[in-house]
Amino acid sequence: MRLSRRVGVVMLHMSQTMLADLGRGEVSLLGERIAEADEDAMIDADLIVEWVGSWFTEGELPPPEPPVAAG
Repeated sequence: MRLSRRVGVVMLHMSQTMLADLGRGEVSLLGERIAEADEDAMIDADLIVEWVGSWFTEGELPPPEPPVAAG
């Protein structure tokens, strides 16, 4: 348990440092990506793994598309 707490503190510090180094445009883009994730507009990781796994094979798949929003 102690190790995981230490790792968490290190990750928090790294996140704060990385966010502090972002420019205005990067912060705006990050906000847009978070909003997309909240709307489920992100591509499922399993689909990306499947796509990448098909590279350089005869059955190479096309890149996955984000889900279509309902409504």
